[in-house]
Amino acid sequence: MAPGARPDDTTREIRDLVTARYRTMTVAERMHRFTQMQADVERIAVAGIRAQHPGIDDEHLRYELFRRRYGGALAREVYPQLSD
Repeated sequence: MAPGARPDDTTREIRDLVTARYRTMTVAERMHRFTQMQADVERIAVAGIRAQHPGIDDEHLRYELFRRRYGGALAREVYPQLSD
């Protein structure tokens, strides 16, 4: 989605309510919310990796998460011992 684009799955009324709420939050509250969402995204990604690779060990899990986040080229540089 392009910066500034609006999601099609949310009504304008709800978007306006969410926007109004975010505008009342302090920077600390917004950062806390962002941190929570980031942790949720990571938990979902880890669950997906574990579903695709049952029995994956923690080191390979970290590699696969890194690869999905930053791309294969950087993952191979950072984890040369684990690249295929």
